[in-house]
Amino acid sequence: MVSDTVVRFTCPNCGQGIIIRSNKEKKLGLEWKCPVCGYTGP
Repeated sequence: MVSDTVVRFTCPNCGQGIIIRSNKEKKLGLEWKCPVCGYTGP
């Protein structure tokens, strides 16, 4: 079984939202969205 590394960080815009993103999503350049302020990032 292969597992993907997961990264958790706070929103760079509001500092309140928690973003959880896998290495696979990062490599594919998929967007994420802050659940608090709606800010999106690559």
